[in-house]
Amino acid sequence: MLQTQIENDMREAMKNKDRKVNILKYMVAEFQRRPNLNKMLEDKEVIALIRKYIKGVEETATLRGGFTEEQTFEIEVLSAYLPKMATDEEVKAWIVDNLILPENPQARMKLMREIMAHFGSTVEGNAVKRILMEM
Repeated sequence: MLQTQIENDMREAMKNKDRKVNILKYMVAEFQRRPNLNKMLEDKEVIALIRKYIKGVEETATLRGGFTEEQTFEIEVLSAYLPKMATDEEVKAWIVDNLILPENPQARMKLMREIMAHFGSTVEGNAVKRILMEM
């Protein structure tokens, strides 16, 4: 489980006085803020929290006119826990092999649920929408 991995990495970082300890502590604190403190979060929930954090860092950097060294470091540390994202080509190939693509662009959007179910957290909804509109 991803939550366990992050918690173990945090403990290890604390022992080694590693620079990434603060960002890992923050993530563990986020896990503990969730309802049902005694249950482990599913990997998809942990991934969603990491992506939310990264998105916030990116938005802050955009507003301030660029990334600081610390922001870049935080994104690098947390990105290591994210699954490898599917490429546009992989998504297109799967659509061609597994779905019948309607001519009507509006009808294509109904395929998003099936595509997202197949790829899970390895693809973002906006990317799937863009790909469907391009095909």
